[in-house]
Amino acid sequence: MPEDGARGRHVGQGGPDDENGDEEEGQREAAHGGGGLYTSCLHGLEPWMPVPTLALLVGVVLVAIGLGTYVGTGAQHPTALIPAALGMLIGAAGLVARNPRLRMHAMHAAVLVALLGVLGCIPGVLRLPSLFAGTAERPVAVVAQVVTFVVCLAFVVGAVRSFIEARRSRASAG
Repeated sequence: MPEDGARGRHVGQGGPDDENGDEEEGQREAAHGGGGLYTSCLHGLEPWMPVPTLALLVGVVLVAIGLGTYVGTGAQHPTALIPAALGMLIGAAGLVARNPRLRMHAMHAAVLVALLGVLGCIPGVLRLPSLFAGTAERPVAVVAQVVTFVVCLAFVVGAVRSFIEARRSRASAG
């Protein structure tokens, strides 16, 4: 169904006098980044912030991890900047997602980048036992990879939950 463009409602939806009257609906829409796509959630599954804003936050955190690790290792290992590169891509997708027409594509791209980050950090996670044993070759790299893994995985899980709920809400509305 076409949207009326005013609040992400579909044409013909609404309560008495064509008003929705449900303040919660608007809160759920805002939680997913606005009207149109990814607009409603089941009770209890609302993200604590809009997914595009979450992408920006994750991007900033990953840039901080990358720059901190790079500077903390004496700027000798350029691979320490990999989390920063991931963060710049995810953050850029979060900025692009502010445009409702591009939101779906941008968020899927952000999740793809985060998923690549998760997969790329698996070797660091597997080195965690050697870090605890004190035998890790590059302990700073292991810590940076584990933190990057956790941040990227949390973003992937949160975004995928939002995607699933958006699909359910579109299916029940149409």
